[in-house]
Amino acid sequence: MNPILAIAFLFYSLIGLTNAVTHEVIVGGPGKLVYSPESLTATVGDSIRFVFQQKNHTATQSSLQKPCEPVAGFDSGFMAVADDVTSNYPTFDIFVKDTNPIWVYCRQGNHCSQGMVFAVNAGDKFQSFKQNALTGGAPATTSQAAYGTATSAAAAATSSKSGAISLKSASVLHIVLASVFALSLIA
Repeated sequence: MNPILAIAFLFYSLIGLTNAVTHEVIVGGPGKLVYSPESLTATVGDSIRFVFQQKNHTATQSSLQKPCEPVAGFDSGFMAVADDVTSNYPTFDIFVKDTNPIWVYCRQGNHCSQGMVFAVNAGDKFQSFKQNALTGGAPATTSQAAYGTATSAAAAATSSKSGAISLKSASVLHIVLASVFALSLIA
């Protein structure tokens, strides 16, 4: 195969990485028990960056029916931010691998039952999700393993089991596969 054609294919396959959008979601803040925005629409390949502000919050995957209970998926772990911190907030990234809804809550105390929930691709179901949290959202008392990519003093990086995968591992995987395919065309 023509090496120029193989290089062009590699370049074209890497362009897909640049079309992805990183959606920033603020978690908490001074006197706030919210994710901002509360809901957003993302496409396959996009990433969601949770930026943790004041107090101690999580971004924990849940379900529409039981918003305040963890499912086998991602969990940022607790991200404590002091009241006097005004920059360099800890972050946690997830990578959107399909267009199914991703339901998220804060598992700190009663934050979820006070409406601290977030969703990706919820469609017209977000208000039901939030109402479920407000009316039946008993906080979970057990800790789940962290999935996703956290950036803090004690960062954790693994892949998710449901709804999202680590942004870094997905990007590296895409580049490696595209490179292997392009090299096979050259040989």
